[in-house]
Amino acid sequence: MIKRFLISVLVMALVGVGLWSALNSSFLTKRILSAVIKKNLKGYALEELTIGRQQFVSGDRLIFSNIQCRLKSKDNFYRITAQKIECRGIKALIDPDHPLHVRIAGIALESSQIVSQAGDIQGKVYLKGFRLDRFEAEAVIPHVEAYKYRLDHVSARL
Repeated sequence: MIKRFLISVLVMALVGVGLWSALNSSFLTKRILSAVIKKNLKGYALEELTIGRQQFVSGDRLIFSNIQCRLKSKDNFYRITAQKIECRGIKALIDPDHPLHVRIAGIALESSQIVSQAGDIQGKVYLKGFRLDRFEAEAVIPHVEAYKYRLDHVSARL
């Protein structure tokens, strides 16, 4: 009886450690993000993704640091970098009435036609079955060069 109890506790501890490790490892995140991009952005492929650090802080917050990715479409590439992405409200993954709160600090975009300085985005993402339903966000970017135009102090509601 005590032996079974100890084995059960050991198995639960190993499962807990495995789940904690998965939430703090970018391996699973890369797979999930690649699938989400394929599902939501037709014609785009996630060519490269690096995450410097991924940290599951509590039952509600997930933080990514030093992110770099490269998306490729048929005609172009997009290199996106961000210093920090913080997600709160993981309940949004199972309940479409709850938004996923996202704050992105130091995000920059580069493509053959667009170059931006690092800016910030803060908003809410609404999902339905792992598909993007809608999002509401505010973006502030100090400087953007797009299609031979220069824009300074860009802020927008998305």
